[in-house]
Amino acid sequence: MVSYSELKKFERGLLDDCAEAWQDHAENLRDQADNVKTQIDALDGWEGEGGDAARDGLRDLRGLIEDSAGEIDTIPPKITDAAETIQAAKEDLQAALDGKAAYLDVDGSGGVSISPDAAVNDFPAGSQGADMAETAQEELQTAIDDALRKATRADEDAAGDIRGIVPSSIGIDSGAAGGAPAAIPGPGSSPETVAAWWNELSPLEKETYLFSDSVRLGNLDGLPIEVRDRANRFALDEHESILQIQREHGNAEQSAIAEDKLEGVDKITTFLDRDFGDGERAYLIGFDAETLDKDGRAIVSVGNPDTADNVATHVPGTGAGLGGIGTDLDRIEALDGAADGLAPDENNATVLWLGYDAPDEVLPDAGSTSYADAAEDDLSRFQEGLRVTHSGPDSHNVVMGHSYGSAVVGHAVNENGPGMPVDDVVFIGSPGVGADGVDGVQDLSIDPEHVWATKSENDAISLSPNIGEDFVPGVGHGTDPTNPNWGLDEDNIFYSERGPGGDSSAAAHSAYWDDGRESLENLGRITVDQQPTTGPGN
Repeated sequence: MVSYSELKKFERGLLDDCAEAWQDHAENLRDQADNVKTQIDALDGWEGEGGDAARDGLRDLRGLIEDSAGEIDTIPPKITDAAETIQAAKEDLQAALDGKAAYLDVDGSGGVSISPDAAVNDFPAGSQGADMAETAQEELQTAIDDALRKATRADEDAAGDIRGIVPSSIGIDSGAAGGAPAAIPGPGSSPETVAAWWNELSPLEKETYLFSDSVRLGNLDGLPIEVRDRANRFALDEHESILQIQREHGNAEQSAIAEDKLEGVDKITTFLDRDFGDGERAYLIGFDAETLDKDGRAIVSVGNPDTADNVATHVPGTGAGLGGIGTDLDRIEALDGAADGLAPDENNATVLWLGYDAPDEVLPDAGSTSYADAAEDDLSRFQEGLRVTHSGPDSHNVVMGHSYGSAVVGHAVNENGPGMPVDDVVFIGSPGVGADGVDGVQDLSIDPEHVWATKSENDAISLSPNIGEDFVPGVGHGTDPTNPNWGLDEDNIFYSERGPGGDSSAAAHSAYWDDGRESLENLGRITVDQQPTTGPGN
């Protein structure tokens, strides 16, 4: 039942936005139906009973998706009708309250009473004044009750109609694919488990899950990049609709957070639509922006890691989030360009891994290891997933951590950490890679010959606390990996020219990927398994 307080606070726009979100969902389903048609067309060369069965199953799925979109089309009008009726009920309620006699009180649940504080001269004149006051009380109560019943009836009618459609008519239940396959692996499942589950599904079952559980699939390590990209593009559209509602109807803080994330969604959408030349495009490998109390997560690549010869993953640092994701997207594009220029005959992919909640501010957040502690398993599992889904000969995989991102990488390859199946790790403008027990390169679980570090001479990161000393938990992140005391061979400390600005420059800390810089060229060299330079031009 719609309560008195709910009706008084009712906002028509919220239901209008909800109707629009359902309409967007119907359009998304039609896009999925188009994708299924593409899959059907791709099977034209498969002859025999197996090919016929696969095509027939996909045609059935496509028909079901299109029918579901048609069913969803009936939902927005029902929501709009309910919104109109509830708005009318709210106006009836307000009119009754505006005409309320001064001697009547209305409590928080809509109950009407004669005020005990009302003066005698507040009542209607004459001997029948008290009776007339009671009549006015009853009439106002009736008006309030009628308005609530009107709103409740509209709400319940719409809910009943929608429940008749959702979920069986617009989703695919366990019987839709001829018997339920094993449940989707949960978050944190090993990539091997996820891959085994996926590979056991029939083409029809795979499309079924993409249709009905795209958000869950999109963030599972161990699924092919093409599959995750398809799933996450639908998740992107859905979360954009949710954020738009939060922006319009949340409080001031919620609206500001949603607006910030929507700016990131717009940057990602633009990036995904880009043509990077030679048939190369971007892939959305992970995405989550729904929860307002988190910065949002996104994993985006230029090129397909599953088919690449060289794969470089960039882990950003303090301040990274959806709102400012454009900077890190520019960095992986620049890195991809550098790699392609150095190895034009090889297939290269560069990945932005914003798969963790990065520190928001340098002080006090960036001095804590808690963000790296929380991220190390996710980064490790992502790298394992890249190995599991890669086709052909093993790729050359590199993980590059910038600023606080280097601490995340350091935690993952700490000999006591989860480890990562990578060929090289790179620390860029690092505040230290400290985890408890890591005093130098010898404490990592990767061959020191495949550990690289760089820092421009005027990088402001040099101001980090404890940067020249051993790791002390809770105070910085330990020794700068470019410090000779950390143990790297001098050939593994590669050259980055002085950055813009004066001494201890924040601009220098962000300039490693700027066009024309030797630091970018060196990052490209490591990506394609070439030796970086250790001095200007050498």
